[in-house]
Amino acid sequence: ALGKLVLAVHGGACKQWPGGGANVRTHPHCFCFKCCGRWGVDCRHQVTCTDPGVQQVRVVKSGGVDRLEMGYINSQRYMKALTSNQAFPDTVFPTGMLNGEERQRALGMMDRKALAAEMRRGTA
Repeated sequence: ALGKLVLAVHGGACKQWPGGGANVRTHPHCFCFKCCGRWGVDCRHQVTCTDPGVQQVRVVKSGGVDRLEMGYINSQRYMKALTSNQAFPDTVFPTGMLNGEERQRALGMMDRKALAAEMRRGTA
């Protein structure tokens, strides 16, 4: 099965994507940029939500069908792991945890010095 992963850039103060007011019917895939909750269901302007961390996406089987599942890494612990010998934090998914060290190794991202330098450069 093919899946689609949408990458969106948020350039304004509004936490709703794709924006354009409260008419969710015009684009049913609205979500909150801060918590990634479904807009109008899990989150809305009246809700004070929190950013759970660095977002991770993986493909999982559900009822024999591939689907995308979003998880999070504690961003403060991840940054601390880059500058110390502490273990990389796990990814927390709704269906379970993914070991942080195993994730980093599978992604070929074990060079802490290079990762820290990349993080300092930022995304600009």
